[in-house]
Amino acid sequence: MSTEKDFLQWLTQKNKLYHRFNELANIFENFLTDYILVSKENADEISVRLEDMLGKCNIPNIYEKGQAVETYSMLHFLERYRRYQLVYLQLLENQLIPFATLIKHLDIGTGPAPSIFAFSDIIKFYKEFSQKEEPREFFEIEYLPDYVENSDSFRNWLHHFTEYANYKNYSGGWEVPYHHGTFRDFESLDFKKLNYNKALWQKERVYEAFGANPNYIILETSKEITVHGRNFISGQLLDKKKNGHRYDVISFSYFLTLLEQTKQFKKQIKGCAFALRNNGIIINIGSNNDDYFQIAKYIRRTIQRYKSVNKEFNVSCREVLNEIISYNTHDVFSKRIKQSYEFIINNLELLSEKQKIPQKIKKDFDKYINSGQEENIKDFRLQVFQKRITSTNNDQHTG
Repeated sequence: MSTEKDFLQWLTQKNKLYHRFNELANIFENFLTDYILVSKENADEISVRLEDMLGKCNIPNIYEKGQAVETYSMLHFLERYRRYQLVYLQLLENQLIPFATLIKHLDIGTGPAPSIFAFSDIIKFYKEFSQKEEPREFFEIEYLPDYVENSDSFRNWLHHFTEYANYKNYSGGWEVPYHHGTFRDFESLDFKKLNYNKALWQKERVYEAFGANPNYIILETSKEITVHGRNFISGQLLDKKKNGHRYDVISFSYFLTLLEQTKQFKKQIKGCAFALRNNGIIINIGSNNDDYFQIAKYIRRTIQRYKSVNKEFNVSCREVLNEIISYNTHDVFSKRIKQSYEFIINNLELLSEKQKIPQKIKKDFDKYINSGQEENIKDFRLQVFQKRITSTNNDQHTG
């Protein structure tokens, strides 16, 4: 199979990501003018919410206020979508995306789902690349995304916007859940309870570690088989894509933003490592500042304490990337984002009396959209962990 770096080179040469970015930006703007920026009342409420979204995003229940989700998406969706494009390019460069016939992705704190939209693009383009460039080695990939989101308003936004985007696209839709994600509350998420009983779980891990089909688990015993010189019991097979909560990719979409909040989620963060399949990854991105440095440090300590060892194999989840990702504020992507901001402000002013947009908010908004312009860069922190299953017999990684 062609390497991820071949695919990365093809993406760059064909300028695939910008064409897709521009397409989604156009669809996003059309969605706003068709459904959101349609009345003076909406415009006035969005103008008030701008202040909240520029400085109060961590306040509980803030997103249930009128037009809060719409305003947040106007400010952050395209920029976060671009950031996740950069994240996945970095993962391709380091050969960390777990390409397989089935990829299950859980996005935590999904909001408007920039992580899922961007990963859906990677899968779409990988299929296109494989079919055109390496048809003899092409294999079909089934991408199954899911998400954790507590806000009803965000869940409803995502449902309607995804449906609209997949109707209005001109180069293929996005594999983002139409229907609401499976999970609402990260605090109560317990993967050990969600999955099958311990005996079945252990059988699945043994089969995955020693070469059996990773898309199935063992249900009922029927006959003994030998795998790598060891005897196991096989039986009725259950399709894991319809059952079970194990993932190849788990992403935190700017969810862990406060250190005290992160500490409260210690058990759940560790549970994410438990829920990964072999070679699966956890992606965490956040701001490049001292506060987030401490959050990243705590997450690293928590996840890397996850271990499982028995006489057959051991499991660990280690940090494999911790980098600052920078991007140019004058490149074509950033210019397109700024164009979208200007489109929004122009439409707000057409619908709303000027005095309904306080001058302080307009000044803060202008500052936000122009941040990094003088320095020519913006940046953020990327942190990635990878789960590995190692045979205790020969100390070799297995997959």
